[in-house]
Amino acid sequence: MSRFAERLELLQADTVGSLGWFAPELILSLGVVVLLLRELFFAGSGGRRLLPLVISGAAFATAGGTFAVADVPAGGLELFGGTLAFERLGLFLRAIILAALFVTVLFAQTAALPARERAPDYFTLLLGAGLGICLMTSANHLLAMFLAVEMASVPCYVLAGFVRRQARGGEASLKFAVYGAGAAGVLLYGVSLLAGLAGTLDFDLLASRLPSLLAEPMASDAAVAAAAEAAAVPGPLASRVIVLFALLCVFAGLAFKLSVV
Repeated sequence: MSRFAERLELLQADTVGSLGWFAPELILSLGVVVLLLRELFFAGSGGRRLLPLVISGAAFATAGGTFAVADVPAGGLELFGGTLAFERLGLFLRAIILAALFVTVLFAQTAALPARERAPDYFTLLLGAGLGICLMTSANHLLAMFLAVEMASVPCYVLAGFVRRQARGGEASLKFAVYGAGAAGVLLYGVSLLAGLAGTLDFDLLASRLPSLLAEPMASDAAVAAAAEAAAVPGPLASRVIVLFALLCVFAGLAFKLSVV
């Protein structure tokens, strides 16, 4: 068997083994697809408000059951080649997030928040944002984190201006989208700098390599800095400044996305 075939087989086995832990997110993903297809082919049928409640409730029940009975190793459990990781805290946070999503869907239906003809679009965006937030709790890779943050943010841009007749809502949606795009660029720039300096996007490897990149340059580093300058690569001090700038970009982007201020 060739090396490519072996890697493909390992990837397939890892993906199949990860699907069981990923069940709540799969339910939300399939739910979004079902809502879209249902509105496309069965727009006039009933049960518009029941389906989102069933989808969010099933995702919450699955996440709660996984947290209650799952036996997670002490060091956590890596999924999909290490791009996602679960430990007890992550499973608990996912259950809390899906419980809040279920209650939000229930309240929105009780208050008839979206108009009847726009309810499927509203709940599709709501479930998509919930999926992104769930992925944020388990991201173990910088690109997985970025994709999860964007999955949670983009539906919120539309939800901010969902009520068309409110001018303030449309203005808020436009400003949110413009500033969000800028914050995404800053975040992605910081991620690219960190990946280039540390040579990895994995959180565990980043945690082990960043201290050495941030270490104070010693007197003996003068020769290293001179050699680095001759080779046109960053020296110890330059690397530390770039790492700090990259971390600032990442935290600034995340702070906007999470509405810290």
